[in-house]
Amino acid sequence: MMNMYFKNKFRNIRMNNVFLIITIAFFLTGIILGVNSVAYTKGNTSDLNSYFKELFTFISSRDISYKEVLLSSILSNLTIFMIIFILGNWALGSPFVFLIMLFKGYMMGYTFTVFIQMFNVKGLCVSLVGIVPQNLIYLPCFIMLATIASSYSYDKLKNKFQKINKTEFINEYVNASLSIAVPIVVAIIFETFLLPNILKMVILKLNI
Repeated sequence: MMNMYFKNKFRNIRMNNVFLIITIAFFLTGIILGVNSVAYTKGNTSDLNSYFKELFTFISSRDISYKEVLLSSILSNLTIFMIIFILGNWALGSPFVFLIMLFKGYMMGYTFTVFIQMFNVKGLCVSLVGIVPQNLIYLPCFIMLATIASSYSYDKLKNKFQKINKTEFINEYVNASLSIAVPIVVAIIFETFLLPNILKMVILKLNI
């Protein structure tokens, strides 16, 4: 019995590693697609340039509304969290979890590249300040969540016709997801109350 327990645990760890690799692969593919897609927007560069300059002027000249930033951060990040979590409870949810990570990678690669292409070194500075810090927390959390969700989704499909302890199965998934939610909340607090002031200071300093 004990030998079977350790065999099952080892098998689960090995499967989680497989899903981790797939999740990272989709995310990196999204970044590559986002970077390459900037080449197709060269004709609209002037419009994007005007848009971002107006956005930076708006940020630098206006008092920060922490309530708006908080609501925006909660809406964007906790929505993704809940969607991935729900997909993990669906036996066919794994492919959709991977697509979400593909999209997240695409948006990051696209935004980062657009800033650098339009504003050169200044754009790189804004990207490093406005995109990187909170994502040092968000990305590992979402990669871990996507790995767990896709793995549990696969297990749910595999065990659909087998007798398993469903309560224990669900509790493990919920507990693992909640442990990931804690650092995401910390990142939301940082993104709301610290990042806007840092970003505003950089935009004013660089005179974009």
